Amino acid sequence: MFTLQCQSAKDIRKHSYFPAEDEVLLMAATQFQVMGCLDQGNLHIVQLEETRPPFPLLQPVPIVIPKPVSPIPSKASTTTAVVTTEAKKQTQSSKSQVIQTISE
Repeated sequence: MFTLQCQSAKDIRKHSYFPAEDEVLLMAATQFQVMGCLDQGNLHIVQLEETRPPFPLLQPVPIVIPKPVSPIPSKASTTTAVVTTEAKKQTQSSKSQVIQTISE
């Protein structure tokens, strides 16, 4: 069993098949220093602490938080609504002219 002390590990309990276990995801090339080993019969516990490598092999991926959607309509949607209203007026006007022509 490994006991880890690290800053970059991400908890994956919500995504694990064993949610009761304390499982973490480590970035590739993460380096550790052995702080201690315990031998308790059939159980070996290795205590590890994350170290900063002198030459980083990988850069951490930045966490991007999506911007909330604004409830205020944009100019594009307002313009579309106006164009749609104008198109409806023209269609109704054309229908009225056709009806008048047929009735004459």
